[in-house]
Order: sequence, then C-alpha cells, then structure tokens
Amino acid sequence: MTDLSKKFLINISKCDVIGAIGLDVDSYPYSQTTITESIRFILIARMLVEKGIFEYVAVARIVKLNYPNTEFVVLGGFDPDNPAALSRGELDSLVDDGVVVYPGYSVYCLWLVG
Repeated sequence: MTDLSKKFLINISKCDVIGAIGLDVDSYPYSQTTITESIRFILIARMLVEKGIFEYVAVARIVKLNYPNTEFVVLGGFDPDNPAALSRGELDSLVDDGVVVYPGYSVYCLWLVG
C-alpha cells in the first residue's frame, strides 16, 4: 500500500486493506505450475465495467497472441439494465472468437480450479 500512497498521495492512516469479500480463499489453495502447462485465469464477477470485465477481455486478447493455450474463464451474472455492462451477445461473440470461456452462471466454482 505504500507504493500506492506515494503515487496517488493517499493518506495511509485513512485506509484499510480488506480481504476477499464473499470468497473463502482457503478453498482455493496455491498450486505450483510450470511454463509448459496451460494456465487458466478465472474472473468471478458480474459482467460490469466496475468489476473489470473489459480490462480482463483486453488482457486476454493480448496474452493469447503469445500464449494461445492460455484459458480465460468468466463466471458471473449479467445486468442487462446497466449501461456499463457486457451484454450476453458481446460475451457470446468473445466465446465464439476464443477469447474467453463462459461455462455459465455458477455459485460453486471449485470445479474450475484444478
């Protein structure tokens, strides 16, 4: 947090670091990987700009240029009334283009962590 406070002139005494909200991090243990294995990134969030869906997609496009076997999974619901949301049609296009994988909405995601 010190780096952020210097860069953005944030008063650290007025900040708190909070852990993952709604996520039991103990259910997702660290596992070592090698460069020869394909890597999976998972975004578990609603398909909103505030949750970073568009940045996630942009990164997926860049990474897949050099590492085409990398998998970018999105899990989360849609908010069709929110103008800052990714639409189902936009997501379907991303899936068809091989940018992301969308296995559907799920509240249980441990099966994706392998």
